[in-house]
Amino acid sequence: MSVYLLNPVKCVIDLKRSLLDEAASNPDKGEYRFKKKAYINYLTKDGRPPYWFTWERYDQFNGYREYRNALVQGYSPVINKIDPYVPEGALLHADGDKWTFDDVVLMKCPLVDELRRRKESKDISESQRLGRQIEAFQSDAASQGAEIKQDEMDKLLESFQG
Repeated sequence: MSVYLLNPVKCVIDLKRSLLDEAASNPDKGEYRFKKKAYINYLTKDGRPPYWFTWERYDQFNGYREYRNALVQGYSPVINKIDPYVPEGALLHADGDKWTFDDVVLMKCPLVDELRRRKESKDISESQRLGRQIEAFQSDAASQGAEIKQDEMDKLLESFQG
């Protein structure tokens, strides 16, 4: 089973906004039955949780590498009866608290942290792209006999930026 087939946005139920069938549910065992389900929805204010969810591999044969990496990046497992979220179709891990689906575990991190990470990644990508364009320009200029040194290029760029 690929992690990428499990879309947290389409399968995580928000317990706060759902109507639980108390008689048919057993939260201690991770068994939830609903009269009405409400899934998380990042596009609406009411449905937007304060977390970003992802599935990470939870495999003892590789030393839980992806799981430990996610912990270092600020993620934590979604815990039954503590976090008000239930992934549809998942089961509680043998330890009784984490939600797993085959060899993956549902993790969360504060939404604002994920948005910051994405912005930083985009900024780095754009900076690298600009650097490659400048190098290509310098290479083209040099091949035509008009070599532009880096300090001259920096002055030229500053004049365009304002």
